[in-house]
Amino acid sequence: MAPWRQAFFEMSWRRWQFWLLAAIMSYALIPVVEELIFRGYYQRRLAEDWGDGPAIIGTACFFTFAHRQYLIANAYNLTMIASLLCLAIGLGVVFAWTRSLIPSILAHAIINVPMTPFWQGALLVVFAIGAFFVWRGGVRAVRQGL
Repeated sequence: MAPWRQAFFEMSWRRWQFWLLAAIMSYALIPVVEELIFRGYYQRRLAEDWGDGPAIIGTACFFTFAHRQYLIANAYNLTMIASLLCLAIGLGVVFAWTRSLIPSILAHAIINVPMTPFWQGALLVVFAIGAFFVWRGGVRAVRQGL
């Protein structure tokens, strides 16, 4: 195990420093880095050659399988993989529509907030449906000049 990971796991969950570090990592650093890599680089580069649709799906697959901790076959991990795939498609649609990383970074940070699996799944479904309608209505609005 990497030394930083060992140190993180040995920290006491009862100390405020642990929760501060976890919050900074989960809600500030990780969403920014992942969105810069997956949407900012991969999706943008794939869209140059393939167009937005295939780039969104390809980047969503990269994003999903980059989360290796969920690749052990059990019921919980299968639902997490499905949730990650839906999230990644939604984030890809938002990025393709806005061409800005800020909305996808904010959405990613909100999704990382710990919740019960039911509420996180409900939030993912609402986000995916909202992203679809924003995409459909947003493209129409941009074509009509807002």
